Amino acid sequence: MTPIPKSVRQIQEKHNLAMDSAIWVLHFEMDKSDLQELLSGQKFTPIDEISEYKQWNQNIKNYVQISKEEYLKSWAERIKKSVDFNTNMTKDWQVYTVNEKRGEKYVFFLTNNSNAEIIFVAEVH
Repeated sequence: MTPIPKSVRQIQEKHNLAMDSAIWVLHFEMDKSDLQELLSGQKFTPIDEISEYKQWNQNIKNYVQISKEEYLKSWAERIKKSVDFNTNMTKDWQVYTVNEKRGEKYVFFLTNNSNAEIIFVAEVH
């Protein structure tokens, strides 16, 4: 989706580059209709909750299923640790993703009426 839609507002950007990885986080608002165009145009799909809602449990040495709230909290902690950016995602947020050759992109969003609050995360490995 190029150029950036006129409805995009209040952009905040943070990133962290390392020798073998990088992460970019964008926080912004846009019209819900532009969000839908972005998601479909960039081939984003809803996350697979069964595979995404897993977390390693060191005590039992196996993966355990976690709740959506725990999943979003772990992403918020990861974003905070990686780029020092505070997020406040609740269970009402939706999560879409697209996998690419060297990494993944995630779109976390909350919609109300005609607007959407968005946190975009791109990771490269």
